[in-house]
Amino acid sequence: MRILIGLAILIFLASCSPDSPDNSEKPEEPAANAAPPVPELIYPTDNLLCIGAELTFKWSEVTDPEEDAVTYTIEVATDRSFTNLVESRTVNAHTLPLTLEKGIAYYWRTRAQDSNDHQSSYSKTNAFYVEGDATANYVPFTAKCIYPLPHTLIKDVQEIKLDWETVDLDGDELTYTVYMRTGSNTMTRIAENLTASEYTIQVAPGTTYTWRVDSADEFSESVGDFWQFTTE
Repeated sequence: MRILIGLAILIFLASCSPDSPDNSEKPEEPAANAAPPVPELIYPTDNLLCIGAELTFKWSEVTDPEEDAVTYTIEVATDRSFTNLVESRTVNAHTLPLTLEKGIAYYWRTRAQDSNDHQSSYSKTNAFYVEGDATANYVPFTAKCIYPLPHTLIKDVQEIKLDWETVDLDGDELTYTVYMRTGSNTMTRIAENLTASEYTIQVAPGTTYTWRVDSADEFSESVGDFWQFTTE
């Protein structure tokens, strides 16, 4: 009898042991809500000369992974960094009519957002120019950074080839002036009258560099945006 009682106690303790298998089913965690894909810009196309100031912006319609309702934010600015915004709208459609001031170069982009406030990245940026009164020359578009991309961390290098591109609607030959600073120092001109859209510099490890490129034709100049990268 004592043996039977002892066996019963052992079985009970084993069943209560933390090492005993747990056959209860754990509820599945719900999948994270994903952001909608990035829209593609359709119109105005990149480097477009627009004859009229009344434009209908158009971008691709996207489908949210969870089929949530999607809205779009469109930004139009006079600089590639979008610090000088002239329009910022959130709409349900994938088109937006706008009337802009003439004789100005503009840059635009868009992004999608679902009903759970998950946002896509911004699209690429398209540049366009709204023609004004008759002019003998168009100002070059602001230079676009190709390499190194803004806020890039670069490892194990002693020199970097800065690379950019821009377009002049007149097809004029362009020259470039490159400015740079390290840390919070003053911007310094490090090259001028460049005809190639690239320039190689020596870099030090553990340093943050800020640079910009101004683009000029024979008659006018566009001042570039500030870009930044860091060496490890």
